[in-house]
Amino acid sequence: MVRFGIVGFGLHAVKRLMPGFSVSKRCQVTALSRRNLAAAKQSAAQHKIPLAFDSARDLCASSEVDAILVTTPNACHLADVLTAVAAGKPVLVRNRWLSVRKNVNRWSKPHEPAACCSVSRRSFV
Repeated sequence: MVRFGIVGFGLHAVKRLMPGFSVSKRCQVTALSRRNLAAAKQSAAQHKIPLAFDSARDLCASSEVDAILVTTPNACHLADVLTAVAAGKPVLVRNRWLSVRKNVNRWSKPHEPAACCSVSRRSFV
């Protein structure tokens, strides 16, 4: 079972991701982050997600999260992806793949592949 943390848990996560996760047998959402901790806790309670954070760094540091899914606004993708990679977590990012990939590869060690991939707008779960 892959335990995902969703960074930037907003409308996209609610409408597009959670329906897929709710029927998945191979993965589950164990943590989410939003900019506001009260909103994060409210979303976590509503969707029965055990952990809520107000920062990507804290979410990525959690031992209850195996992989990170970034759904923040496009302008935040690079920082959030780099945070996940720095924490040693595989990361999925919704779009803007080419610009994120170029920068992640620049920050990755030369002998290690970047632990980052993009997904289409369709559900991947």
